[in-house]
Amino acid sequence: MKFPLACTQLAGKLNAGRLIRSIDGNPRQIASGYSLGVFIGLMPLVGVKAFMAMGIASVLKWNKLAAGIGVFNINPITAPFFFGLNYLVGKQITGCRQTFEFPSEFSFRVFAELFRNGSEILLTLAIGGLLLGIPFAFFAYHLSYFAINKYRKQ
Repeated sequence: MKFPLACTQLAGKLNAGRLIRSIDGNPRQIASGYSLGVFIGLMPLVGVKAFMAMGIASVLKWNKLAAGIGVFNINPITAPFFFGLNYLVGKQITGCRQTFEFPSEFSFRVFAELFRNGSEILLTLAIGGLLLGIPFAFFAYHLSYFAINKYRKQ
């Protein structure tokens, strides 16, 4: 079975909303952790995002598990869309002239190549991620907080 197909099947079984609602704890801390994870998930920091999100959540006393779940909303299936959007937004700010085409198969090697040869593209992705991360995190907080409270009242 190919990797994207396996991810799609797994995503069907591991719904982020279902996971967030099932976490025990304070709804504000869970929603805060989740929104932090979504924010960090939009950054081009492959390989360290989950550790960063859970570390920051721990320091802020937010839910670490929810932060990890938020990071993994950006996965091999959704990454081309989100990072493509980051690039388009970041390009408007930075005026980046380099072109970048996302490969059909997303891997760590793509980001390793960016670190070596594409610092301007990486900066463009980071600025786009920062600008998009704020409204996405805001939306994620309110949506998850509402979902947790609604689920618990049932």
